[in-house]
Amino acid sequence: MTELYGLIAAEIPDLESREETYRVNAMELDDELLEAFVEQLDIDAAGIESAVGGGNLVDTAAHAHSIKGMGGTMGKPELSVLGEELERAAKTGDAPRCRVLSGVTAEWLRLFKEQVA
Repeated sequence: MTELYGLIAAEIPDLESREETYRVNAMELDDELLEAFVEQLDIDAAGIESAVGGGNLVDTAAHAHSIKGMGGTMGKPELSVLGEELERAAKTGDAPRCRVLSGVTAEWLRLFKEQVA
């Protein structure tokens, strides 16, 4: 289990059974596609942090939905499950859970950037 995967699995115990929904045969990522992926993740992670901090769960859910869609496409189904979990928490009004998952999202992105640098 990688550090990135473990970070999400620590907060979402049923991650392994849920990620199959998002698993696709990911193509090899070229530098340009990887750069676009990281840029969009930066935007969504910052948007989540801002929205959660401001108590805006509608925007939190929207950014989480974006992350949910990107993860599987980029060969990171665990990221899609994280997005799904965050979106669900936002839609049900679970602000404390949103704060936790916002932190996990930011940390995952930080670690991912270190790995691809």
